[in-house]
Amino acid sequence: MATSASRMQGPAAALRWSDVARQACIVAHRGAAGLWPENSLLAFNSALAAGYRVFEIDVQGTRDGDLVVIHDLTVDRTSNGKGSVRELSTEELGSLNLRGTDGETIPHLSTVLALLRRHGAASIVEVKFRPDAPEHHDLCRRLADAIAHSGMLEATTVSAFAWPSLAALKRLAPALNLTAVTSALGLKDRGGLSATIAAARDLGASDLALEWTAVRAETAATLHVQGLRLGVWTPNERADIADMIRRGVDWIITDRPDLAPAAERV
Repeated sequence: MATSASRMQGPAAALRWSDVARQACIVAHRGAAGLWPENSLLAFNSALAAGYRVFEIDVQGTRDGDLVVIHDLTVDRTSNGKGSVRELSTEELGSLNLRGTDGETIPHLSTVLALLRRHGAASIVEVKFRPDAPEHHDLCRRLADAIAHSGMLEATTVSAFAWPSLAALKRLAPALNLTAVTSALGLKDRGGLSATIAAARDLGASDLALEWTAVRAETAATLHVQGLRLGVWTPNERADIADMIRRGVDWIITDRPDLAPAAERV
């Protein structure tokens, strides 16, 4: 992990997920949503200019099967439009503007991945497809293809709260890096940490991402013994980020990467 890499100069060497997913790597959540409009090209470009090189982004499918970078199921909160992403066409989404930007539209996944690749950045792509939707399998296939065609396969891990999506992706593209995500409540529902680790390993995941409030002093060591890396989401206070670093987590998703110690930024 490079020290003070948030101020790197010159062309950036390409990162691989296996290189950056290690102790206290800082991940800019939705392009550092506490600093710039989330999941916007403004955010990604600004964060890259500030030197951040690991990003968490969200992907949804449009009515016509395109893949776009947006967190919510609807466009209402982050754009000047209304409606469900999966019920809007790519053309209809292109007529909307993202709040807080100078007329930006919701970016295509391919555009964001190409931008990150040019800068040698790495990414966590969080799947937001509904696993019970009829288009789920097709969207998973399109996602696997998009990551492979972007040249970001080694630099990306695909994450999801809906673990059936991860299982489908692993069948479609065994080379994909997978991250199983769960909340503190989900950890209990899955039968506790040991049962969750076992289920994540069965999926073929290399990483488990926990809600940061669920992490205890021994959590990271427990995962490491089982061959999994530990990521956390989403501490946004300086003290909480520092606490996660002390607990030995491998990577930290945060809206405020600027609050992390410079030596922990990739």
